[in-house]
Amino acid sequence: MPRNYKRTTNRQSWSQESMQKAIEAVREKRMGWLLAAKTYGVPQATLRRHGLNKNKTSWKLGLFGLTSKEVQELAFQLANKNGFAHKFNIDKQKAGQEWLNGFLKRNRDISLRKPEATSAARAQAFNRPQVEKFFNTYDGLLACHKYAPNRIYNVDESGLSTVQRPPKILATTGRKQVGCLTSAERGSNVTVVCCFNAAGSYIPPCMIFLRKNMKQELVDEAPTGTPGVAQESGWMTTDSYVKASVEDKVLLIVDGHGSHKGFQVLNYAKENGIDILCLPPHCTHRMQPLDVWFYGPLKTYFNQEISKWLKSHPGRVVTHLQIGSLFNHAYGETATVQNACNGFKNTGLWPLNPHIFPDHMYEPAETTNIPLPNEDFHRFLETTPPETVVPISNEELQVSEAPQESTLETDKVNDNEISGPSTSLSFPVEILSPAPQGQFISGQENSGKPF
Repeated sequence: MPRNYKRTTNRQSWSQESMQKAIEAVREKRMGWLLAAKTYGVPQATLRRHGLNKNKTSWKLGLFGLTSKEVQELAFQLANKNGFAHKFNIDKQKAGQEWLNGFLKRNRDISLRKPEATSAARAQAFNRPQVEKFFNTYDGLLACHKYAPNRIYNVDESGLSTVQRPPKILATTGRKQVGCLTSAERGSNVTVVCCFNAAGSYIPPCMIFLRKNMKQELVDEAPTGTPGVAQESGWMTTDSYVKASVEDKVLLIVDGHGSHKGFQVLNYAKENGIDILCLPPHCTHRMQPLDVWFYGPLKTYFNQEISKWLKSHPGRVVTHLQIGSLFNHAYGETATVQNACNGFKNTGLWPLNPHIFPDHMYEPAETTNIPLPNEDFHRFLETTPPETVVPISNEELQVSEAPQESTLETDKVNDNEISGPSTSLSFPVEILSPAPQGQFISGQENSGKPF
């Protein structure tokens, strides 16, 4: 197909504005389908399809998208399979670039996007049972303690590097290589701990430096009230986390990092009336307000500040001495009331919205949407006659070694050590520890074998 292809038909010669006006006329019951199509010069069948939202393309590919090349090859295969006349490249066995451009132009709800790398652990862990369990716990805390928005906090840490990620720049067409100055090949990280609440208020951030002894000049130009901490690892530990925590009685939402659940942290929280709620594992990219709405813009502004500094100071590089000042400018641009409120709103934490996540976000984890073991156990007890299940004391639980039956039974312990009535409990072991089973997904072949 030639690069200067010109249309030879007048199909789809109507404008989007005419189509929108026709749809509004039908929805407001001012015209019928036929009259609206004639009045605004749009095809009746197309008007019905758009008006009934039947023109949307549903792509349920999970985390396995199609590249431009794969779409062009698929178009070639479909044309040959259905016997359609085409002018596609037979040698390359794919459709041309003009066809792809026309396809994207006809289907406005499809666009070429750069995907975000998502690990298999995150894809499988973000499933409905885990999310529903967290929101049930969270809803119970809100109902019990009546937390106001200014008492619901989220705290998390992230790393800032002295080597920025260069933005796109304008350059001469045809140049093979376009460079951008950075401070080094590999940068040195500084950990920042940020905290805000659902009302939009911020607590001064904390900066953790990779060093043994702390120097005050490292945070002289940091945001007002920012404490500096020296750590040999350069990362968040239990000791530094206690120093960065809030002191008022609040609900603190954190991820599952070990530094957030240490003994010192829990003891400090208990003494100061802080309730700690941990997010499900590998779900922070969807459910943590700081990760969803704050750290992305913060690092973008920080990279821009590094680029400005390098232009203003030729011949010099960014070190830990400049991190505080650069972070101050970036933090000032990012730490807005709107960003904090949007972070809690878009994760469903405030206002409470357990159904904030659409169905397509759960598609990669369909095979892990299995009921939790305790739910199966309680369901077994509810559906089993009382005479077949006898209560059991903690002192008398012992696993039977009988090979012929897969059951749990109790036996009396030595009378000299523990005395008490003899009881028994008998039910399948699969109820206590069920084997994980995946759900059938549309498009998979059912082999009849369990996963």
